Amino acid sequence: MGIDRWGGGGVGVVDGVGGGGVGITVRGSLGDAIIQNSIIRKYSAVIGSAISHECLGIWVTNGAKGIIRNNIVHGCKDLNFNGSEFNSGIGICINDNASGVVSGNIVWDCFISDRGSSNLPNDGSSALVKVTAQSLVLNNLLWPMVDTSISRAQLGLENATEWKIHNLVLGSNAVGTISTNPKFVNWQDGDYSLASDSPAINAGPPDPQYKDRDGSRNDIGMFGGHNFIPDGRTTNKPIVLGLDVAPIAVPTGGTVTIESTGATVK
Repeated sequence: MGIDRWGGGGVGVVDGVGGGGVGITVRGSLGDAIIQNSIIRKYSAVIGSAISHECLGIWVTNGAKGIIRNNIVHGCKDLNFNGSEFNSGIGICINDNASGVVSGNIVWDCFISDRGSSNLPNDGSSALVKVTAQSLVLNNLLWPMVDTSISRAQLGLENATEWKIHNLVLGSNAVGTISTNPKFVNWQDGDYSLASDSPAINAGPPDPQYKDRDGSRNDIGMFGGHNFIPDGRTTNKPIVLGLDVAPIAVPTGGTVTIESTGATVK
């Protein structure tokens, strides 16, 4: 299956509400996805049996290609220490000969519960980001924080389990990673905007094509990049709705002029 684009104009919200599973899957050699400016959260579960490819935020697999940039991913985790886990408890997972670029994202609270040092996940599960060798991980904020709003005691697991971030990145040498509190205004209540002293401001990919709408360097997180439109509907930037050019061929050194009469987004 190929997904052309997720998010982008405004903000897409993919919420698993604690039901396990996978938020967004891109699968197969014909899959080609751009996933941006979105929230993928709460693909969590309390599973005491063996699981495989569960509790994943974004999963690119089986030869697919994914561009994953300027997203928020959190709460992808299995809170029960029983059972084995395979490729589970991961915020962004690219595997099985797939490839991609992971840039400008904020990821936290993705892990597999364990029984302590004697039972750490060792099969590639439990990481904020896991990618193939042919993938790139650039300028992300990977926060080693566990959400404790639900306690181990509430689940009856307080005496035999640990909740912690086991790996920031697996499978690739990440570049430009920040691993500290992003300083959201109030993410617990759904406000993922960045405080004025956030380390994510102007810390995303430095290349010009990733600049924010005000022309400054990319902000890491869901509001970064020039593709984010504040209300998801209107913009003061030019929008090309259709284009006809004559002549259709221009000789070397020739010119063609395009005139815009303007348009209003409805």
